[in-house]
Order: sequence, then structure tokens, then C-alpha cells
Amino acid sequence: MTATLEQRQPLLVGALVGDAVGFPFQGLRKGHVQQVAEGRPEGFLADPILFPDKPDKNHLPGLHSSLGQRLLASLAIVREDEMGRDPVARVGAMLLELSGGAEPVDDHDFGALRALGRPMRNAVKKWRENYPWDETDWFNSGDSEGVGPCAVGLIPVALGMDDTTDWCIRLTRLTHFRLLPLAGACAVAECAKLLLPHQGDKRIDGPGIAKELLERVREIETRLIDSFASEWNDLGWREPAVSLSHFLEPLGSLLVEHSDDLAASTIVRAAKESAPRLEVTHPQHGYVGAGLTWAIWKALSSESMPRTVEDVLNGGGETCGVGAVTMGLLGARFGTAGIPVELSTGCKAADVCKRILANPNETHFAELMTSESRWTAEEEAMRAPIREKLEKARMIAAARQKLNESKSGGKKAASTASSIDVPPPEHLWLKPGEEEDPKKKKLLKEARGRRRIDWKEDRRKKQRDTTD
Repeated sequence: MTATLEQRQPLLVGALVGDAVGFPFQGLRKGHVQQVAEGRPEGFLADPILFPDKPDKNHLPGLHSSLGQRLLASLAIVREDEMGRDPVARVGAMLLELSGGAEPVDDHDFGALRALGRPMRNAVKKWRENYPWDETDWFNSGDSEGVGPCAVGLIPVALGMDDTTDWCIRLTRLTHFRLLPLAGACAVAECAKLLLPHQGDKRIDGPGIAKELLERVREIETRLIDSFASEWNDLGWREPAVSLSHFLEPLGSLLVEHSDDLAASTIVRAAKESAPRLEVTHPQHGYVGAGLTWAIWKALSSESMPRTVEDVLNGGGETCGVGAVTMGLLGARFGTAGIPVELSTGCKAADVCKRILANPNETHFAELMTSESRWTAEEEAMRAPIREKLEKARMIAAARQKLNESKSGGKKAASTASSIDVPPPEHLWLKPGEEEDPKKKKLLKEARGRRRIDWKEDRRKKQRDTTD
């Protein structure tokens, strides 16, 4: 059965929702998520300021990360191109344009691209250096094995293309070239294709789908190894300790047991055995073996998208990548009706995404580029007052430092040496009786949380020093 546009559209909308919902919590530990959110988050935050002392970590509610930008730019493979460039080069060109073009003023300036990881940073720098491109210059041969790029597997399925495996490989190679992320993107595409025929069904044969997915992934891995073994060898890469199918193999039996705790412990144990250097401690780790397997597990075991969104948010770790893959696959499974209205309308890019999928013309791509620049500018404007407040605190600290030095005859007093570049915490500015004010209570709570986190970090460091 060929899926209609109405059936395919929720894949990409769901992925954008998952990325945008998870963006504010990206990289946080599980316990830290509820601490900074002051409770268990369930969707888009009403107050975007989670980190009053770290401006760049605060994001506009509903705004997607660079992963969502990459997904939207990947739609350019069906865009008309007067320059005759390869379809994947068109994707690179859009991302390069968003970053500020081929000749940026500052090598650290990435324009309208937001929160770039190392692989995408390296790719953009390479595209800048090699522009205009030769046939293979837009491919990045980095050795990362992150879960985020696996979400591009949703693109060829959402566009209704035939050879999804070939498109997954080409789109993933923009930033990732190892076996696991290549196979991961293909696995996402195959899982989406297996779910689409059952879209809207209240029950699915999870174990049966997991078994079929495993067989398809094994065939794809064989194809990948045959195609790229010599290139991997030229790059000096050793053969991976395990393949993606190794991680997917227990999914069928786990779906029979239907236990999140059992699935999490099984996935983490497998990841620790295959990649001990990564210190995988939870299933939403950025490593493909853990994060992608967990995302597929959640998509096949979920009973509703709202509950799964909540679980992914509160799981911490790679909330963007795991969220995008999980919600994209749930879009394939539940359809538009399964995506809560407050999530689809709260996602800033949902409408322009729908328009491009329905009609990928130049007008809609131009709208996307303009919107991306505007959203990034709005986010920076939101951060400006936070930066000004911190700068004012630094100036006060510097003035106090200078005054103390002048009083001590130019010698730095030991009591003030630690405050050179560190502004006094806001909770120390409180006057007697202000602790009962709700806003002041929040400051005190954040201060206690930071002290607790610092204490745990110090304890872990001492433990590592002892074991080393």
C-alpha cells in the first residue's frame, strides 16, 4: 500500500515536535530535568528561562534545534536546482546559507544555525573551505556515532521516495559515516515503513514488527559493509565491536514483557559491553546503540504520544535526538490525530513543514529560510537581558575587587581572590524577610540545587581520582 501525503506528513511534524520539546533539556541529567523545570515537564515550557546564569542554554518554547533545521533542509532533495547540483548538495547549500555563507566574518559564527554539535560544526567548516563543491566535498568523514542524524531516515519516507536506503546513507553522510549511524538512519526508515500500514490502529503486533525490522537491518548492514569497508579501512577505522542488529535483537522479547525498566537495563548493559569508553548510564545516551534502540522501543511500546513525550523529556540525556526519532515514528503509527494539538500548534516549524511537504516550491523554501533567521534573532533577543544582568554583576564584582586591592596597597586579599570573574550569587543579595517572596524562594531553590549538583560533581571527581 502506498502511503498518502496525509499519512506521511505526521512523520516529520512529529519529529520536529520531539526535537523542539526536548531542546530545553538537551544534555541534562535525568534528575536535573525536574530540578530546573521545578516539576515534571509534560510539553512546551511556559517560562523559557531555565538557566538564569547561562544565557545560551535558554531556548524559545517550540523552537527546534539544529537537528530540526537539518531535517527541514533535507527536504531540499526534491527542490528544483538551476545550478544542477546533486540533491544532497542542495541540503548542504541550505545549511551553509543558514550558517552565514561560504565566507563568514568569524569562524565561530554559525549564523542562524542553533546549538550545533561537533559533527555539524566540522561539516559546515569543511563546506566553507571547499566551496564551490566537487562531487563528494559535502560528505563528512567524521567518526561520531551519535543518535541524532538517524532521524534523517524519516525524510525519504515522508517524501514517499522509493530507494529509502540509498537516500538514508547519502543524507547521513553529511555528518556521519560510521556503520552504526548509517544503519541507524536506515532502521528508522524501515521502522516507519512498517508502521505506516497500521496507522491509527489501537493495537499493533510489536514483537512481529521488531522481528521484521531486525531482518531488514541485518540485510542493510551487509550492504553497508560491502559498500564502505575499503573506505573505512582507508580512514583507519577498525570494524565496530557490534552492529546495530546486536542491539535490536532483544526488542521482540522485550515487547512481550512490556517493561520500561527491563528494556532500559537491557539496552544500557548492551551499550556498556560494546562501548565501555562512553560510560553509558541511561538509555537516552547519545550513542546510537543505546539512544536509537530506546527510541524504537518507546515507539513500539507506547500507548499514546503525550505520555511518551513526558517520558522522553524526563529521561534527560539526548532529548533532541531521541525525541525526534521517537515522535517521528509515533507520527507514523498514530497519524495526525495522535499528535496533541497543543504540541503541533506550539511547534514553530510545523506549519511551514506541512507547506513544503505539500508543495516544495521556491516560495516555501524562501519562507523557511526567512523564518529560521527570524526565530534565531528572537531567541537571541530573549537572551539579551540575561547577558546584561550577568555583565552588570561582573562589573560590580570587578569594582569591589579593585576597591579591596586599593585598600590593601595593591595586594590581592585572599578573601576576595576567588571573586575575580565570578559574580556574587543572587540569593546572597537578599535582605532579611525577602525569603518569603515567591520569586526569592525560587532563587534560593535554584541555589540549593546548584550546590547539590556541585557537591555530586565534586564527589564523582574524587571517586575517579581514587580509582585512577
